[in-house]
Amino acid sequence: MSEIDTECLAYEKDGKLIVPWRVDDKTVINLLTVDDFNSLADGTKVISIFGKIKEKGVDEIDLDTRFGRIAFGLLAEKRRIEAKHEERNKND
Repeated sequence: MSEIDTECLAYEKDGKLIVPWRVDDKTVINLLTVDDFNSLADGTKVISIFGKIKEKGVDEIDLDTRFGRIAFGLLAEKRRIEAKHEERNKND
């Protein structure tokens, strides 16, 4: 039996489903919904499930979905840092 990649298990945070995807040995992204993508500022860099980096508003990005997610995401660590920052702002 193969090991389960626990870093890439979907989980819920603040009522929202987070879906991680392992791009390679060092990179995990959280896949975006179309709404998530549309809420990003132009110039935001996103990473495809194949590891290609594209820039919103500059590069052509396919918004085709599978199970409610596009094939692009943000670095998982960046998302965790942003969530921690939001929590700190709520407590201030």
